[in-house]
Amino acid sequence: NVADGSYSESSRWPVSVGVNVKGTSESGTIVTNTYPASGSSDASFFLYSSTLTDGNQSISHMTIRGSSLTGRRAILVMHRSNVELHHLTIEDFLATGVHFRHQIDWMTPPTTYATGNSIHDCTITNCSDRNYDSYASGNLRIDGQQDMEIYNCYFENTERPTGHNGNTFNFTNCRGIDMHDCTFKTVSYTHLRAHETVL
Repeated sequence: NVADGSYSESSRWPVSVGVNVKGTSESGTIVTNTYPASGSSDASFFLYSSTLTDGNQSISHMTIRGSSLTGRRAILVMHRSNVELHHLTIEDFLATGVHFRHQIDWMTPPTTYATGNSIHDCTITNCSDRNYDSYASGNLRIDGQQDMEIYNCYFENTERPTGHNGNTFNFTNCRGIDMHDCTFKTVSYTHLRAHETVL
């Protein structure tokens, strides 16, 4: 458990299979992380397995801040099933808030999908930029997921200069996603690339 207080970190936090990270509350446990994640397979909270593995774990009850966009990506869950994120506030990361990743590439669906993952009762704001990189960032990005649950969440990108507010939600190669009772708030775009839909 992470006790009440404010924590400042500049390094990646690897989170092993079966390990839960739980604060006391979103107002009580505040983690500011400025780790400059190098790409879409990297993040401040790093839940990574080399092959599809049951995580059987959760991250919950805290606020995670990117310190005025110094931190690039907040949470990566890669090649893991049965991971739950809940009661989190995530804000001010440059490129991505949360990424559940399990795919070969964005054109090729996985042979076996990640299952049992969920995110609920979370607020993710100002965590995506349309011009930072080519990785199709989002406050929440998911790929290679099956039967994932997403509910009671608030996603907003409205704080950046014109042309920079990124997607609130981005997904590829998923099936059976159950999303409900979520709010999405972003700016309007008149020019989208051919494959894009803004949420």
